[in-house]
Amino acid sequence: MQADKRYAVFIMTYQREVILADTIHKLLAQTIPPAKILIVDNDPEKSALHITDTFPGVNISYYATGYNSGPAGAAYYALKILFEEGWQWMLWMDDNDPPHFENVIENILKIPDQYVETGKVGMIGAVGVLFNKKVAKTIRIPDDQLQGIIEVDNIAGNMLPMIHRRVLEKNIFPDKELFFGFEELDYSLAIKRGGFAVLVSGEELLRHRRNANRLNFRRKTYQVKKTDKLWREFYSVRNVVYILRYKEKFFTGVASMFFRVLGKSMVGFRWGWKYGSLNLKYLWSGFYDGFNKHLGKKTF
Repeated sequence: MQADKRYAVFIMTYQREVILADTIHKLLAQTIPPAKILIVDNDPEKSALHITDTFPGVNISYYATGYNSGPAGAAYYALKILFEEGWQWMLWMDDNDPPHFENVIENILKIPDQYVETGKVGMIGAVGVLFNKKVAKTIRIPDDQLQGIIEVDNIAGNMLPMIHRRVLEKNIFPDKELFFGFEELDYSLAIKRGGFAVLVSGEELLRHRRNANRLNFRRKTYQVKKTDKLWREFYSVRNVVYILRYKEKFFTGVASMFFRVLGKSMVGFRWGWKYGSLNLKYLWSGFYDGFNKHLGKKTF
């Protein structure tokens, strides 16, 4: 592999040109900046088209999906493009999630050399979690276990996941039909099903937790959301149910999701009839569509 093809980055965006430009500036300030930046624009109006003119001398290109394909679709198209161009590592980024440290990508790229089977490394990143299929929950690795190289089940899109081309050579690509919500979990699990390792550095994960003030963090049992954001519950439930039933084939996880949706749909009424009704609709619509494999973007 040529040295100049070591890694490229794709940044998915939707109507956030100023934020996108700031993220690119921070990316270029990395101790090891990317040799190529691909902008994937989900805006049908192509609002980010001019971004390539803002960075003269930078190897930056633009791809318009032509419709709002969601994060899942944008990642699918981007990896197809970068794979065909011959890149070794491909970094997955959202437009509003720049690197938190100037040397974080340099540190991430050191991970494969510290792993027992370098040729089995499929994805690396800054922060990762485990996933308990039986109860359908992501599991936080305890702070006191964050050392050395750690195998995880999921690296989120805002935590700098980097995919090696050997994964794509096996035709393992993101499922663009998921549209939004846990698309990174689905892809991480697909990489693991393909026989590859998903890895993070314990020290890097710990550094990110300290930076975010999330040491000894405990997740709330139920977190109230703004009513205009409740639609996210639909996609979260739908995609996890779909992943567990049709891909992982872990039916106890589907049952766990059923009872969780039941509980959350009832608890939601503590914050009023309007909130509770809307919450119930999104939760149960998500479970029904996931169970019956109704994918894509949903119109309510």
